[in-house]
Amino acid sequence: MSVYLFNADGTGNDGIRHLIDAKKIKEYICTTFDSFDRQAHALLDVVGPEDYVILDTIGALLETTRGDIKLGKPTEFYWDRLDSLMAGEVFGATYDASRILIMRRLVNLRNRGARIITVAHERDQRDEGGLGSKTSKQRAPAVSPRLYSDLLGRSSDMFRLTILTEALTRKDGTVIVPAGKRQLQLRTSEDAVAKYQVRRDLSDKIPPFIYEPTWEKLTKVLGKTPSWLTIYGPPGSGKTTLAADMVESHTPPANITAQTEQKAA
Repeated sequence: MSVYLFNADGTGNDGIRHLIDAKKIKEYICTTFDSFDRQAHALLDVVGPEDYVILDTIGALLETTRGDIKLGKPTEFYWDRLDSLMAGEVFGATYDASRILIMRRLVNLRNRGARIITVAHERDQRDEGGLGSKTSKQRAPAVSPRLYSDLLGRSSDMFRLTILTEALTRKDGTVIVPAGKRQLQLRTSEDAVAKYQVRRDLSDKIPPFIYEPTWEKLTKVLGKTPSWLTIYGPPGSGKTTLAADMVESHTPPANITAQTEQKAA
């Protein structure tokens, strides 16, 4: 198993830095669309069904791609292209082209068998009667409406990760889950979108939430490994950490590793 991380935010990813430094995750800094495109194309000859490709965050790459298409190379002087930059029809083409380019690369990687994980921030998206109530607004991935539609269609599973600001309590005041714990929402509610594709016999057994989620907890509840997982939520909720958690879950305990090395010797 190999894990490839496209870091579109350009942030340090301190929560998983130990995995990157240990080369358990291969990180690509993709602060331009060109860098993402080249690395994604190179992976087409490398990835397979045991591998994971994480895009963090898809919203940042969307903004970068729009800028790269509309503004040109960073070395160009933007004032020389002011008329074209302000043209409405150019903006409209750029808006849709960025979505198509990003999704095409991700779909190609998925077609090679790689499991895709897209990480996104959140905002209100209008739902026209799909997974939620008709023409309602729900928290969902913070991307353009068309890219959101693409993600919703392509993702096998889509969940919202948040941190509890208040403790969950029983009627008698007993604390069930204390404040500050992470909460992964698995079912669609009035204010947030969720999606899962599981065996029919498991569908009614999916709980509304997983608290302090890990990759092992998620795959156990779903009865599978997601083929395309989208995790969204506010900044700092641990989305990237959860996305990379499969590395820890696939790492054998130290005593087993030591025994294996002794046998090999």
